[in-house]
Amino acid sequence: MQTELNVINRVTGNEVKLQSTEGGDGLIVPGGALYEDITRAGSFHFHTTTATAGLTAVPTTAVNCAFRNTDDDGGRSMIIDAIYAMQVGNAGATLSGFGIIYVLGQTRVDALTDGALIPRKNNGMGPATNTVCVMSLTATALDGVTGELDDNWLPAGPGVYPNIASLPGMCIFDEIDGRIIVPPGRILGLHVLAGATTATWNMGIMWHEKVLTLG
Repeated sequence: MQTELNVINRVTGNEVKLQSTEGGDGLIVPGGALYEDITRAGSFHFHTTTATAGLTAVPTTAVNCAFRNTDDDGGRSMIIDAIYAMQVGNAGATLSGFGIIYVLGQTRVDALTDGALIPRKNNGMGPATNTVCVMSLTATALDGVTGELDDNWLPAGPGVYPNIASLPGMCIFDEIDGRIIVPPGRILGLHVLAGATTATWNMGIMWHEKVLTLG
């Protein structure tokens, strides 16, 4: 036997019905694409415009790019949907593997040099002037607190291993789906870990924002 509950949609004001199984599990019928609601509400993307070579060792404060949540404590968090890298140059003569790595700051940092790049909205309703995120470029190193230990860095996803040495054009897209959250005042740093420094990369993130209670 199913349970039915009448509720009011807070956006439209219309009454809708929710149903559950006898055991209390909700019955859900997909009404759209998987990420449609997040995108409709206004998710963002942001990436560098100057390509930077990857690193052959885990860094401390060196980054391809970094992102800071500028909101006040208790404000919106950045929920990371994806991290990506686009290989725009490759002068390598030997095969190499590549993977995205990231570091997430654990304490508030008061400032990060703004690279003055414009974030975009994934629903096309830009410009994105209502975001809490600023991005710095590779010339700006991470602060010592965020990047103080190289064991703060983690892989964002599996690496890629091309079978052609010197052709650019590779893209890496790691779906994060909320596994990384950047609270107010924290910094997220990105880089590419590589077997050689001959390839250069533009890097970026996709994210959405909301107020969260964090443990």
